[in-house]
Amino acid sequence: MAHKKKQRKHPPDEPERVKRPESVPEELEDIERIDQEELEVLEEIRDELRPRPRARLTSTKIQFQTRGQGQGQSMSTQGAVTLNVGQVSKATVLGFQADGSPFQGVIPPVSYSIDHPEVASETPDGANGADVAGLAAGLTNLTATLTTKEGLSLTANGTVTVTGGVTGVLASIQINFGDVTTPGAPAPAPTPAPAPAPEPTPTPTP
Repeated sequence: MAHKKKQRKHPPDEPERVKRPESVPEELEDIERIDQEELEVLEEIRDELRPRPRARLTSTKIQFQTRGQGQGQSMSTQGAVTLNVGQVSKATVLGFQADGSPFQGVIPPVSYSIDHPEVASETPDGANGADVAGLAAGLTNLTATLTTKEGLSLTANGTVTVTGGVTGVLASIQINFGDVTTPGAPAPAPTPAPAPAPEPTPTPTP
């Protein structure tokens, strides 16, 4: 005779399984979001406190700042400049780091030299630059030398081309007439004054 499986019945006083409220997943998401925001803030603080590599000057270039003649605007070039005779350009040194980015520190004292002083002259301006003036038509090189605080010697070269001065253009002429004399001839006698006109003869009365 087969035995029937008895079904277990919960006693009336046994509590039912507690169901998770629907609001619990939303609260967990809020906690995860807050944790992520705190983690980002901590990463920013870490980056600020992390030692940064010190800026290091590793290379230089010469920059020329030239003002146009008359009312022309100034023009900036690197490594080369063309001047007229009598024109002046301001030369300064630009610094760069090993990765090619601009050097943000202070440029050490710079010394300038020019290999053909008859073509152009260089005069220190007292602000770590030099005034380069064109003297005669020709080509010359400007050299800027400095030593970094790490003891590295850096040199930059710039080409200076000087052309002839601006030639004036004849726009008008004026003729000036003066007294014409013949060399060696006596001076002409002064012209006598004209004689006075005769007085009219009176007519006799009949």
